[in-house]
Amino acid sequence: MQTRREFLGTSAVSLGLAGAGGLSRSGAAQAKSSRDGGRRPRLIYNNDGDDSYSPLATTPEGFLARRMKTLPGTHVDSIYYCGFVTDPHWETTYPMGPAIDPIQVTVDFARRHGLECVFSVRMNDIHDAFIAGRLNRFKRRHPQFLLASYSDSDSFQPILRWNRKEGKHPLRPTRQAFGVRSSEWFSWSALDYAHPQVRQRYLQTIEEACRRYDLDGVELDWCRHPFFFKPGTERQHVPLLTDFVRAVRRRLREISRQKGKPIQLAMRVADTPQLSLDNGVDAASWIEEGLVDLLVAGAGYVPFTTPVETWIDLGHRAGIPVYPCLSGSTRAFQDIRAARAAAQRFWTAGADGLYWFNLFVMSGIRGGRGAPEVHDPHQQQIAEETGEAAVLSRLDKLYTVDRTQEAGYISHICPPAPLPLTFSTASGSQEKRIPIPVGDDLKESPAGSRPKTELRIAWSTPIPPDQATYELNGVRLPSGEGVRRPEGDGTAWIAWKLPPGRVHQGTNQLTVRVHPNCPAGLTLEEVHLALAYE
Repeated sequence: MQTRREFLGTSAVSLGLAGAGGLSRSGAAQAKSSRDGGRRPRLIYNNDGDDSYSPLATTPEGFLARRMKTLPGTHVDSIYYCGFVTDPHWETTYPMGPAIDPIQVTVDFARRHGLECVFSVRMNDIHDAFIAGRLNRFKRRHPQFLLASYSDSDSFQPILRWNRKEGKHPLRPTRQAFGVRSSEWFSWSALDYAHPQVRQRYLQTIEEACRRYDLDGVELDWCRHPFFFKPGTERQHVPLLTDFVRAVRRRLREISRQKGKPIQLAMRVADTPQLSLDNGVDAASWIEEGLVDLLVAGAGYVPFTTPVETWIDLGHRAGIPVYPCLSGSTRAFQDIRAARAAAQRFWTAGADGLYWFNLFVMSGIRGGRGAPEVHDPHQQQIAEETGEAAVLSRLDKLYTVDRTQEAGYISHICPPAPLPLTFSTASGSQEKRIPIPVGDDLKESPAGSRPKTELRIAWSTPIPPDQATYELNGVRLPSGEGVRRPEGDGTAWIAWKLPPGRVHQGTNQLTVRVHPNCPAGLTLEEVHLALAYE
């Protein structure tokens, strides 16, 4: 299969162009205070800004009703509104009309309800790589600045025709070869930050946003989308992004002095410092240099695998708060108990608060494309429950082992997830170990509130009881006690009721040993640990 590096190296020809560790962090040092000395938010709600395009958003009331109207009174204390995707909002028209600015409506709404409002900048949005009509004027005028590096206007014509909806996408064969979620299909339209004109465009956008609006801060979202330099050149261009962030920091300080109020600089970065650095983003050095006021840790797609403790330690040593990210696009969170479990895990790890990304898409995932997002009880419940560890502590939870597919085309900034696991026993038995992180402090729970615990696993196909053996934390799970529950989709679930004390806070380990002559392609698809409080 052609790699991302190979694709971007050859597209000019074709087109003319870590597992979760221990979780108990009760002694972890907390960031002492926000840089501005103000109240620290419990939950940050990221709104990607496309609610302003909704045909129902013809008035400010209709616009706010899509996602934000019900946030006041929940644990959400801060709205991060994305006002720059491929173009800044102030250069675009919306159903509300040219006289009404959705960013200003959001700022006014936040002020009325005592919420923070932060301008979020997607540092390289690439939805225009696959949605016709999205290529903005800057990219159309400067195709040489794209990662695919169209060398002349003729080589760019097939893309322009597709963007005008006058023909098929010229990269359609690539999509068919690599899949719709491959980075090769998505990354060609990203801007190459090696060009000073690209860095200047983003700096000017940030300056203009601060001039136009009464903001509490600016977020640089390096996870949307994480393609900044030609593959293979990321590490050598690290100094360019560091100088860019220094320039942003200097400009925000100047604007803060002019406005007489602090404007914080937040960053959303890859799941680990190493993955961030490998992508050209030296966020660890930015923290140490004092360039960051608040850190959002991770893309949020593998929340039970991301070693968020590393970012928390880095941030707290520098005195800045760290907010682990949870993505509403993660299908596990369609079960409210899994959302609670991930939140509990991060609170236990020492988080200063949580950052919910794409929380508003949940109703669409459950109800299908076009399902209403307004007054979604699932979103509302998450916003009301996950912002305080004390609220979460005695609520039912579902700890799920992450699946690699969740990260999709940004998997290069996420650690590999434990599942799925395929077994092959042609040459003998095979054993695999799966970590199950748990944030609940079960040991110190009052006897009357200890949760009932149940372990559930799902195989790709039913297997005989004697085909595999299982251990949890070194203790054998009797096969005769496992309840088998085939599902209509073909998966085969096995569940064990666990006695008190079998599960502990931190990383629990499930060991699965499959005996010879297992069915071909036998795959462990799901591992869940359910906690049910009395």
